[in-house]
Amino acid sequence: MSSQDTFIKTLKNLIQDVRQDEQRSRETLHLTSYENRMSKLAESFLNSPLSYRYNFNSDASDVVKTGTGLMLMGLPGVYELEAAAKKVANELFHSELAFFRPTSGLSATLCTVNTTSNPGDTIYSIDPDDGGHFATKHLAERCGRVSRFIPWDSKNLSIDLDAFRKSIKQHPAQMVLFEHGTPLFNLPVKEVREIVGDETVIVYDGAHTLGLIAGGQFQDPLREGANMLQGNTHKTFPGPEKGMIFFRDQTLGTKITASIGAGLISNSHAHHLICLCITMLEMLEFGKAYASEMIANGAALAQSLADEGFNLVNRNGIFTTSHEILIEGDAIGGNYEAAQLLFAAGFSVNARIAFRRNIIRLGTEEVTRRGMKKGEMRQIARLFKRVILDKEPVENVKKDVIFLNNSFANIHYSFDKEFGLWKGDDIYDTAQDWRRESN
Repeated sequence: MSSQDTFIKTLKNLIQDVRQDEQRSRETLHLTSYENRMSKLAESFLNSPLSYRYNFNSDASDVVKTGTGLMLMGLPGVYELEAAAKKVANELFHSELAFFRPTSGLSATLCTVNTTSNPGDTIYSIDPDDGGHFATKHLAERCGRVSRFIPWDSKNLSIDLDAFRKSIKQHPAQMVLFEHGTPLFNLPVKEVREIVGDETVIVYDGAHTLGLIAGGQFQDPLREGANMLQGNTHKTFPGPEKGMIFFRDQTLGTKITASIGAGLISNSHAHHLICLCITMLEMLEFGKAYASEMIANGAALAQSLADEGFNLVNRNGIFTTSHEILIEGDAIGGNYEAAQLLFAAGFSVNARIAFRRNIIRLGTEEVTRRGMKKGEMRQIARLFKRVILDKEPVENVKKDVIFLNNSFANIHYSFDKEFGLWKGDDIYDTAQDWRRESN
């Protein structure tokens, strides 16, 4: 066998392994709080031939000429779609300027840090042990900034405002970055603005809550005092893996986006931009209903899990006001061990530390977009109990997880029906006795 034949055989095996990953993902019931599903309409553009072409955002039609003198063929259809989506975005997020060029949430953070602060400036963010992003401190320090963590009240699951006030007096901030990965409750943006004054830049990273904010079902960061709202676009906002930044003030936004375009971002990936714009227009039509159902499902899943005997992170008996639910891990033999059992049973979740506790983090955004409601949340809680508390063989439970998962083939809160991308009615009926309930 020649070396080329050997390489082709190896490549075929590797591709087959990837196909197995794809199949396993299809059979998995995804409850991870950092993932979602695009509509089939939006998803259809991931394979667009425009994915090979450079996209320098422009108001031009057929020809683009950049500030450096580079001239290239434009994408007038993409520009028109983007303009429509930006208009919608400003309406949904109460911003004066919307910016779609970041390629991810972390890309957005890199942009805001580098354009609104200077080396030596102090940036406050949330400690990862309190639910903050693992990369923020590293990013800030690599950019020459001084990183400090916002004092946290683990009992009330929020910022310790008294301790923060003292810290600001000793170490004034150029930027305060809210990048919370376990947002069960609103953050006190208005109160923090009063503490830091008007000169400090406040950036609210809504990666986990952008869909809730767009639907008017969570807090309103820009109206509460943040200068910028940013985040990635594939969590509660059900778009592609990309990033956005919204500005409360157009003058500041124009200045910062010009600086970003001068050297922090070049090509903004036309196919992902198209997916994002379609999703934004879907959120104008369906966002309020979608966000409301996500929160209702979050409350239903949390209460159902508590009823089945799980201990949940809570504030005075309230489990969540968002789409996220946190299961206490120590009471079930360890969060990582329990997560492994759930993986084997066909669930996708994630285990981590948040609020100084070992937890399993769940989100209802994807199951909601697939059409599941409160009845399915009760069924999911029962499946969790069978796996973790009853110690039922995971092979038995997995059959029922796959059955439930396969019963929801469509993407709701989308234009898929109008574009002929609907597969017919979902077949699962929560009004019927569930097939395992008698066991």
